[in-house]
Amino acid sequence: MQVPLDIIFHHMDRSEPMEARVKARIARLERFADSIISCRVVLEAVQKQAHGGLLSILIKLGLPGKDIVVKRQQHAHESKGDTYHVIGVAFDIVERQLDEHFRISRHAVKTHEGPTYARIIKLYPEQDYGFIETPIHLNVYFHKDVVDDGAFGVLEVGNEVLYTLAADEGPMGPKASRVQPVRGSHPVR
Repeated sequence: MQVPLDIIFHHMDRSEPMEARVKARIARLERFADSIISCRVVLEAVQKQAHGGLLSILIKLGLPGKDIVVKRQQHAHESKGDTYHVIGVAFDIVERQLDEHFRISRHAVKTHEGPTYARIIKLYPEQDYGFIETPIHLNVYFHKDVVDDGAFGVLEVGNEVLYTLAADEGPMGPKASRVQPVRGSHPVR
């Protein structure tokens, strides 16, 4: 993190075990995502209920171009006195939101099944690969092995193709799991 971790205890005494639990969860997040800029965690005891206190946690995670904010509250009687439970639940939510943020930023969000039209924008025949551009201007890598009918040798820049996006991403970014040359005119923009 570029900014030191900020843990605040509000309306309660500082608790070393709670602080250690928060630090452990932050360390886990940092292993998952090295682009975290800052993190602020506020733990607060709110005494509004006659039957017990309310523990609240607010987590604000700073990322490049985005903040993830999660707030959870839990009555002491709901967690059976386990104050760590609400910390774990809140950090689990942060992890899911962080995972979703990275899936979207990698264009790995599944849009639909089946092939889609695209246009070849770069070919490297000596290295057996190329790139296609989708209608939403996403550059997708493809290797000659995924081109139908061994047609890699007849492809040219500007050709229209049908492609299927692979579920995983390669070292060159999004990749196609299948590329099929298209004959004739089709609506690729």
